[in-house]
Amino acid sequence: MDSQQSTPLFDPPTKEERNWAVILHLSVLAGVVIPWAGFVIPFGIWLIKKQDSPFIDRQGKEVINFLITASLVGLIGIVLSIIAIGIVVIMVLVVAVFLLSILSAIKVSDGEDYRYPFILRLIR
Repeated sequence: MDSQQSTPLFDPPTKEERNWAVILHLSVLAGVVIPWAGFVIPFGIWLIKKQDSPFIDRQGKEVINFLITASLVGLIGIVLSIIAIGIVVIMVLVVAVFLLSILSAIKVSDGEDYRYPFILRLIR
């Protein structure tokens, strides 16, 4: 029997590309310290570095899509805070953003193309 090896869809990222991708994903957490920094920093990194690497470009788009989705869910949570369910939505969102940012940073540091679950992919 012939055993065919599947070739990866993309070239494996370099150490520098992986490091930039980790910074992209973890920079989302900067918003905890400085309002809007969690959006401005990853967006700025992506705009500057996306021409340098397809891996950074893909991960930057993923982070931006994640931030857009999280912002929309946050707005829904604020509106729903009129009734108690909104507070729960916001609490779950905060925990999810924190955990998914850490998980994504770990995955991209290993060279994986990480895709956030349950997000709107508006930027392709």
